[in-house]
Amino acid sequence: YALTAPTNHGKTAVSLVMALCVAAGLPFAGMPASRGNVLILCGENQDGFRLRMLATMESLGIVPADIAGRCWVYPQSGPLEGILTGLKEDALGMGALSFVLVDTSVAYFSGQDENDNVASLWHALALRELTRLPGNPSVMANCHPTGSAAKEGCVPRGGSAFLNEIDTNLMVWSDGALAELHWMRKKRGPDFAPISFEYKAVSITHQGVECQTIVAAHVDEDRVRYIRTKHREMDSRVLFAVFHNPNGSFREWCADASITIRTGKR
Repeated sequence: YALTAPTNHGKTAVSLVMALCVAAGLPFAGMPASRGNVLILCGENQDGFRLRMLATMESLGIVPADIAGRCWVYPQSGPLEGILTGLKEDALGMGALSFVLVDTSVAYFSGQDENDNVASLWHALALRELTRLPGNPSVMANCHPTGSAAKEGCVPRGGSAFLNEIDTNLMVWSDGALAELHWMRKKRGPDFAPISFEYKAVSITHQGVECQTIVAAHVDEDRVRYIRTKHREMDSRVLFAVFHNPNGSFREWCADASITIRTGKR
């Protein structure tokens, strides 16, 4: 599978929840998940990923002991074709794997041009090789989308051969208030209803330093309606403030709309 989303739409946040729910045997988005061993290939921003992972564990009520011996992180990038042999050897000590998360696909791309159909096909085939690790795990690669900014264009960047080779292209799309996990353009298997998440800013202390990061939390239909209603109300208050004070500053409009800006001041 590919999980495609533009930058800052939350593909890493959502995929981490999925991976950790499998490792800990917790329900994912209200659905039961069979507990299994998880391998995460972290090829981008390892320090940021570590913080996000710790914060996600905390939000799910997971402590390291809950996933000890069930979750492994490979913290480096490189052409996947070149590290497959070593991964297969290392995986022998991990037992039967259930899930492999690749974050992100491009960090393990071995070609020179993502839009090269032949190189994209070889990369997709290398990703499929991960399904042949012990346990025949499911594999999900976080992907950057094509240049299209539209939701309908949320497919993996690269040649069409990549999309043809994978089984399903999952998609995370955020509208600012909520994010939706669904599929786009390519799907094999049964359909499913879109799954909604909200993103929460959290603080976590790492090596004595308080750091800010974002975690994804599944929300039900009642919470979705509440969030959308609150955002419509907020939009209306801001438009009302701008209408009555067209030459005002951003701070003044926020004050008129009773919105607290980042400084914590009105």
